[in-house]
Amino acid sequence: DAPALAALLEATPHAIFTLEQTGTGVRRIPIASPALEALFGLPAADLAVATSVLRSRIHPDDLPRMEAEAAAAFVANRPCTIRFRYRHPVTGERVIDGHAIPESHGDIIRLNVVAYDVTDHGAIERLARLAPARRDATASAGNVEVFYILDLRTARLRFVGDAYERLWGTPRDVAYADADAWLRAVHPDDRPRVATRFADATAHGHVESAYRVVRPDGSVRWVHDRAFIAADPTGVPDRAIGIAVDVTAEHVATEQLRHAERMEALGHLVSGIAHDFNNLLWVIHGNSTLLLGGSAGPWPPAARDGLDDIRAAAERATALVRQLLTFARGDAARP
Repeated sequence: DAPALAALLEATPHAIFTLEQTGTGVRRIPIASPALEALFGLPAADLAVATSVLRSRIHPDDLPRMEAEAAAAFVANRPCTIRFRYRHPVTGERVIDGHAIPESHGDIIRLNVVAYDVTDHGAIERLARLAPARRDATASAGNVEVFYILDLRTARLRFVGDAYERLWGTPRDVAYADADAWLRAVHPDDRPRVATRFADATAHGHVESAYRVVRPDGSVRWVHDRAFIAADPTGVPDRAIGIAVDVTAEHVATEQLRHAERMEALGHLVSGIAHDFNNLLWVIHGNSTLLLGGSAGPWPPAARDGLDDIRAAAERATALVRQLLTFARGDAARP
């Protein structure tokens, strides 16, 4: 009950709070323990402004990772632990561990968090080294992650993360205003399959799909999409909570590897054929040369001309075989 909860929050030395976000993207902290003020330097009595202040004080290198890990926790429906750096207004930079349990109610998603200070000088230095490396690796791989909540009854997005604009190439406002905007951007060859997957999602409890998104500038991004199905308060499945990840770089690398493997296999095939064909040509060339230079008497002019043609054709074919072998070995053509 409420008094027991209040007593618990009052007694705990750790910051316990609920971070809530509505379907329109409004964030708030509806409940928190008094320790929130000491840990984050936030007034527990003024929770209306706490979320924006807390977000502004999180280290900018850590914030994208935190949001991605929280989104993954929602998708997998499992608790998570997130470590991040925080600029405390009095004590300076701190390292915070937050243990979060995700839940959802209608179009409201929540993270129930227990947070505490784990600062030590070495931890700050290690995290400082880690964050740029992770950021650079993510940027080089193009792994943009979009967290979303999709209403299965209307196919309208209840919520979509900021990264939507980077992956789909259109403003989030368009996605909210036009229920079909996100699906229209899916490649025409993939669109029916994606629509069917989400339409049938309630029967499976989850959705997993790979598809292409065609952005307004014509560029194509490959997306791996995973979501789980959540129910309304009456138990009826009504929404998909998921994360769409840009895997274009991985797809391109995979295709390049496949192309290299195909070319290697083709090279082996050509090499084998060329060697066998070369053996046949040596028989033709050798016997025609033997006949032309033999001691069996002069050949009639027409026969000698025919033997000359056979030998010349064998020599040209031998030159072609050498070119095929050069291709099979991957050597540069020699003048």
